[in-house]
Amino acid sequence: MTDHSGERVVFAQLSNFSNTNALLDRHLGQFLDGRRLDVVRIWPIFRRNPLWLAIGVIAALWYHGLGRLKERGALIEAIIKTPIFFRLASFIARRKIAAQGPAYAVLQTQGLFDAGVPDTPLVVYTDDVILNPVNAAYLTSELLPGEIALERRLYAHADRIAVAATHVARSLEAQYGIGADKVVTVLMGANVPSDTGATDLSLARYAARRILFVGIDWPRKGGPDLVAAFRRLAPRFPDARLVIAGASPPLDDPAIEVLGSVAPERVAALMDGCSIFCMPSRAEPFGIATVEAARHGLPSIGTTTGGFADTVIDGRTGLLIPPGDVDALEAALTRLLADPELCRTMGRDAAEWATRRFDWRSVSKHLADVIDDAAHARHAA
Repeated sequence: MTDHSGERVVFAQLSNFSNTNALLDRHLGQFLDGRRLDVVRIWPIFRRNPLWLAIGVIAALWYHGLGRLKERGALIEAIIKTPIFFRLASFIARRKIAAQGPAYAVLQTQGLFDAGVPDTPLVVYTDDVILNPVNAAYLTSELLPGEIALERRLYAHADRIAVAATHVARSLEAQYGIGADKVVTVLMGANVPSDTGATDLSLARYAARRILFVGIDWPRKGGPDLVAAFRRLAPRFPDARLVIAGASPPLDDPAIEVLGSVAPERVAALMDGCSIFCMPSRAEPFGIATVEAARHGLPSIGTTTGGFADTVIDGRTGLLIPPGDVDALEAALTRLLADPELCRTMGRDAAEWATRRFDWRSVSKHLADVIDDAAHARHAA
């Protein structure tokens, strides 16, 4: 049997613009039993090649249309979600990995390329898959048969698939036919720093009735539903305020503050200064903002879709409602706005629970164990 016990683990990723990638870069190496972590970033290599970049733009136009590319910030997303980019990115990753010699294992984040190389275990860590029923309302019109086929092939030959949420594990089994023995739920960590010991749990904080929304994809995150519910209850709570961070909807309402794009450090400060977190998403792979809000002592209102089942304990750390149900959203907001003591209790429980459960060090340790499991199984074969 060939010796595959290379002294490195390759971490293939699109780029470090993802907080997930940056935080795994920081923590994963501590748990690799002395093996070094070699990071391969695909997007910087891709964009430096004028021919590849031109092909990517043409592919994005072909598959998604000019209208999609005109949307703010949509060009990169449109490029990376095409079968042509999948193949080019896979070529870049494999060539880079092979040039650096043998590896103990390859870890890649997301299913947008295939970094698998011969005789080396491959672990994929993802927070979603294309055919997940959670995404049906938003992805049906954009499903690309070629992209789906490539994704299926990736997951079929991956040694292990680590997922951020239980609904993704269910989808891999139900929609992709992947055996449960290959899929491991490792959750995610919080991206916004917090100090639970310094969290303000005073009644005054929750009596201030400041509702926070954080999200860029305004329609998918349920922003219009939140505004509709907020305006219904405003006459009963004239001191209530809604703060919107990330998105920039055109709203003219003195009780609603639209901040647009904000830095992570500012998000942490906003969470510390609000009473309730509300993100009533129509579709939500994980909902990391809910975790971050919980670590800052905020009770959350989410929906019964996707990752909220992993990030909110309904009735204890927050409230879950059916997606798109403005009546239920109004009722949930009313319940919390009318009872600051309940908000404080939920916020305290949320902070304690989320700090224990969602930590990038523990996620990294779990991923390292998954990598070891994949390597031992492959090398023993």
